[in-house]
Parts: sequence; C-alpha cells; structure tokens
Amino acid sequence: TANTVTNVQTGATYTDLQDALDEAQNGETLELGVGTFESSADPVTVQNDQITIRGQGDAFTTIEDDVDVFGDNVVVRDLEVVGDLTARGDGFIAQEINVVSSSPGGNMILSGDNARVSGSTTENLDIRGSNTRVSDTTADEVTVDDDVEDTVTFEGDSSVPADTVVIDGEAGIFDGGDPISDAENDA
Repeated sequence: TANTVTNVQTGATYTDLQDALDEAQNGETLELGVGTFESSADPVTVQNDQITIRGQGDAFTTIEDDVDVFGDNVVVRDLEVVGDLTARGDGFIAQEINVVSSSPGGNMILSGDNARVSGSTTENLDIRGSNTRVSDTTADEVTVDDDVEDTVTFEGDSSVPADTVVIDGEAGIFDGGDPISDAENDA
C-alpha cells in the first residue's frame, strides 16, 4: 500500500516510519510501500538489531530524512534516501539503495565494522569501520579512515574514480578488488 510501512512478521501497518521502527523487535522486517516517507523524527533512527528495511526499489520508495542506524546487522535495501545515511552499528548491509543530496546530504557514512554495500549509488562514501566490502557500487567521492584502509575492499563493477579516493587526507588509488593501501597510495 502506498506510503504505508508494514511489519512483515506482525502484519501491523504504520504511516510513520519512525513509529514502525520504534515498535519493531530485533529480527523483524519493515516493508515500505511505494511513495515518499518523511518521519516524525529527524533523523530516522534504527536502534534495534537485525532489522531489515525494504522498499520497492529506489525509483518507487524514498525516505526524505537522514537515517541513523545504531543497531547491529541492519539491512537497508531497495530504496532511496534523500539526506545522509549513517551506519554506526556493526554488520550493516546496504543493497540497491541510492543516497542523494538534500543540501547538504548524499553521504553514506559507515562507522561500524563489517559493513557491506552492494548495487548502490551515493554521492559521498565515508568508510570509518574495518572490514568493509563495496561491490557494484557508484560513488562520486570516497573517504577511507587511515586506521582501516587495509581492510577495505572494492569489488565487481564499482565505479570509484581513482582521484576521488581520499585516505588520511591524501588522494588514493582504486585498484579493482584489491584493498587500498599506503603502498598503492604512494605509487
């Protein structure tokens, strides 16, 4: 149903995304219908672990707020975020999402460890957590914290221009599926 959030496990429906997230229990899936979702809270906050937020595709489901994920093992898929998407919990997964500017905005910030991003598009990808894998993803600019650079991997058809990868303030090199490292950065 348009502009409706449905908890797949309980069948409960909501018109406000934050209300649905506040009611969701660990391990539940929230399915967002076709439409644009704004929340009573800004940013939209995900506190629970193992929550899946599933849209109908980035051309059909849009969250017009910043999204702040604190829970571990949260999956966000098949939608567009107009604003910033910040994943602070470990094990975050982004699949087939588009993060665009809301002036300012368009940042995907991965602070937790073991994040996975696939089939997604963002203006700015900021990697702060270790063991991050990015595959088949497009980013206009990528920043990788110096402390985690050896654990970040780009795979598949990721489109990350070499001169837009910044490691510890220095332009880095994107080399296929190989991790970004200071050795490559100094080359």
